[in-house]
Formats: sequence, structure tokens, C-alpha cells
Amino acid sequence: MLLENSAYDNKNNFFKKQIFFLNKLTLYYIYYFFTFKSKIILLQPLESKFGVFKSIDKIFKSAGWLERETGEMFKVSFSSKVDIRRLLLDYSKKENPLTKEYPVEGFNDVFYSFFDDQVIYNTSTNVEL
Repeated sequence: MLLENSAYDNKNNFFKKQIFFLNKLTLYYIYYFFTFKSKIILLQPLESKFGVFKSIDKIFKSAGWLERETGEMFKVSFSSKVDIRRLLLDYSKKENPLTKEYPVEGFNDVFYSFFDDQVIYNTSTNVEL
């Protein structure tokens, strides 16, 4: 049974000398085997910057949702995918929020002004303390 599928970003990793962690992204799957009563974790490193992984949603039905979420958050594409719709982000968004290149602060500050009765956009400024 497939429990979890996600990825993690190795851009500024502590394990720089190990060959396995030199890649940008590492995709992992966590399975539960009822016969052994244990969990097994499978890691798959991403060799290129935007690699393509083989989808397993034809084998495990729960992988469809998990792979869609991983692909959207980390910009990982899965080949032979049954459902390629986006889950959490808008279709116009090109950024990937869980990668380390994603900016922490936005470009605009948005707030509602009760005095003007409208939504106001201000360009944000970075202030270092």
C-alpha cells in the first residue's frame, strides 16, 4: 500500500560529499507492507534539473493525487500520467512553492482600505535589520 509520495530539495544540503545527495531533487515513496508489518522507503534522485519520473498511478490508485501534488509543488513531471490537472495552485502560476528558489516575500503588499473602500496594491520593499 502506498502511504506517501513527495520530494525534497537538496540545493544547500549538509551532505555535500555524498554522491547520492548531489542532485537537486530527490523523490521518495513510502510503502507499507502488510505481510512484513513494516514501512519501506524508496528514494529516487533526480539527475537533471527538470527530470521526468515514471508515474505509478496505474498500479496504486492513491498515487494519482500524491504525484499531482508533488509535480505541482516541486516542478517534477511524471510520464504516462492519467490525470494531469492542477490541485492547489492556479493554472497561470509558474512558480513552485516548495523549492528553495521560491521567494519568501512577495512583490506586492495587498490590503483592503476601509476609508477608500477598495483593495490597494503597494510594491513591497525589503528591509534588513
